[in-house]
Amino acid sequence: MKNTYFFSSYWGTWSRRLGKNPRGDIVEVNLTPIRCAPTCTWENHVKPVVIQAHFTDMHEGDILQDHLPHKIIEVMVDNLGPEFFDYLLTEDFLPQIDWALYDKHCNGGCPFEKCRKAL
Repeated sequence: MKNTYFFSSYWGTWSRRLGKNPRGDIVEVNLTPIRCAPTCTWENHVKPVVIQAHFTDMHEGDILQDHLPHKIIEVMVDNLGPEFFDYLLTEDFLPQIDWALYDKHCNGGCPFEKCRKAL
């Protein structure tokens, strides 16, 4: 699947769209922390590889495009390192998600390790 990136004007965040889950929800992985929430940091909002499934419609100011702005790439690499940056943009997370575990651990999103299918 071609990467699609979403900017939420409400949250001020970028995410990578992964596709849809069996219920038809849009599934994304966080790429940046919420800009207006001091408790949302790179450490707790991005590095745990937070998966989110939702039915949120597009709103004024939202952006959906097939590339990340250069400035966002720079900020991500500075805060995550090049290897983790590449992982977030290339890993095929969607088929690895156990949706029952996701539902059990979701609190506005779920760290990938908590909803990953058993190997």
